[in-house]
Amino acid sequence: MSKCLSAGTFLVLCGLLAGSPAGSAPGVEAAAQTPVAEKRRIKTIIVDNYQPYTFLNERGEPDGFSVEIIRAVAEALGQELEIRTETWDHAMQALESGAIDVLPMMAYSAERDRLFDFSAPHTIAFDSVFVKKGNERLRTLTDLSGRTVVVMNRDAAHEYLVAHDFGKRINLLLTNSLPDALRLLAAGKADAAIMPKLVGLVLVKNLGLAPIVQTSAGITAYNRPFSFAVKEGNNLLLERLVYGLSVIKTTGQYDKIYKKWFAVLEDPQIRWKTALEYALAMAAACLALVVWSLLLRQQVRSRTRRLEAEMAQRALAEKSLRGSEEKYRQLAGELEQRVGERTLQLEAANRELEAFAYSVSHDLRAPLRAIEGFSTMVTEEYGARLDAEGQRQLGVIRANATKMSGLIDDLLAFSRTGRSEMQGGRVAMGELSRSVFAEVVADPAARAKIGFTVGDLPDAEGDAALLRQVWFNLLSNAVKFSAKQEHPLVEITGAVSVGEVVYHVRDNGAGFDMRYNDKLFGVFQRLHAADQFEGTGIGLALVQRIVNRHGGRVWAEGAVGRGATFSFALPAPPAAGPATKPQPASTPR
Repeated sequence: MSKCLSAGTFLVLCGLLAGSPAGSAPGVEAAAQTPVAEKRRIKTIIVDNYQPYTFLNERGEPDGFSVEIIRAVAEALGQELEIRTETWDHAMQALESGAIDVLPMMAYSAERDRLFDFSAPHTIAFDSVFVKKGNERLRTLTDLSGRTVVVMNRDAAHEYLVAHDFGKRINLLLTNSLPDALRLLAAGKADAAIMPKLVGLVLVKNLGLAPIVQTSAGITAYNRPFSFAVKEGNNLLLERLVYGLSVIKTTGQYDKIYKKWFAVLEDPQIRWKTALEYALAMAAACLALVVWSLLLRQQVRSRTRRLEAEMAQRALAEKSLRGSEEKYRQLAGELEQRVGERTLQLEAANRELEAFAYSVSHDLRAPLRAIEGFSTMVTEEYGARLDAEGQRQLGVIRANATKMSGLIDDLLAFSRTGRSEMQGGRVAMGELSRSVFAEVVADPAARAKIGFTVGDLPDAEGDAALLRQVWFNLLSNAVKFSAKQEHPLVEITGAVSVGEVVYHVRDNGAGFDMRYNDKLFGVFQRLHAADQFEGTGIGLALVQRIVNRHGGRVWAEGAVGRGATFSFALPAPPAAGPATKPQPASTPR
């Protein structure tokens, strides 16, 4: 799903990042002319005792920097705000389920970006290590190896330590609030606690925990870019919140709130211009990671070729030594060990490649949103001033940005397929293929123009959701490449073979040259020009990955202008057991 902001929001964001004074941000003036959507109550949750960001004051009312910021934004939007207090774990669950609309302060991370959409950061915080006096030597995350460390459940510190394997070296003690974390530390239940530096200092003072001290100026391995967070896909609300934030920024209200809570507590934090420079640097780093991942792919292929060559040599040596049983056993043991070691190295390299592909795909979304947003902004604001060639070039930019967005989605799907856990079960392939075809060609009139037939297909054993993806990709290709025929045909057949079940998808479309058959199932490999047939070159690679994960094989036959047949085989299922009925699903490309 694309997360790009509208042109008006990008104008507002530009003024916000540049720190424009009131009356000098044309983006804000333009956005202010947009009518506000129907008035409704914005629901949110704050965490108590998270001073000075969120807490309940002496009157039992929500208070703090983030509370005042979200209230000011809601007021700028002309909307009411409903606030209640909960633990952080419950707050994240409520946002994920849609029970609330926004969390006013959530630290961005790649893991959280899979569930939520984020605004630009409105403040940035840094964590510190807190210990009892006498343990001041515990200053860094490395110093905490073998120690018991208390952190708040699902907090940024907790997620960072787990994601970077510190959970294997540090005994993590989870709690539902930061005051509880400091109380456990003071009671000797833990060696250290990790939390935002400013929050910890305020809590130590308020709770009267004089024996607790901060041991370092801050943890440099990560930080907390606090932002507005909404449920994944709620782009309309996010854009309006960003607009509201820009309004209070340009009117000076943000600065007043900031100085009220932080001016006497710590040094000024990272300015918006610095944040923009940081984002641009991250975009450049993303491109470097892409190049790095391509180099890693080449290394994996090279290692694979060396492994195959070595295995072939070992096979010849094994044949020549069969006369000596003892030497044969010794050679077979050595070969097994070597192959096992090389296999582990290859698997590790593949996992690293998949992880980087997933991370890079996520990180590329930010510059892509900027391209889409700014090109839309130029079209809307200055389209009338551009000649035909200028408008055509802008159209090319937007079309390629959309194509890049689809490519990123396909790359993410390809990466997730290699890491997702498979669910076994009996699958009725005949019903599944018919259901998928109806999904591929949703229009009944268009469906009636295709000669679609399904033979008596044997059942399979595997993950029904992944096998649905196989059928979706193969049938989508068959429909796409036969669409230019006067009478398009798509035929599905299947049979039971020795130890396996085999399925074929045949069409009478454009076909392909068998000389390039080895390229069909590679990532980003295309045998037809993009202006002839759309696609990203990932669909067949995804088919091969899913079939291989099921212990099967995939192949294809075709001829230019005479159609193609794509086939795959899976291990034969057990004789007993009911087949899983196909369930409708929204299948990604």
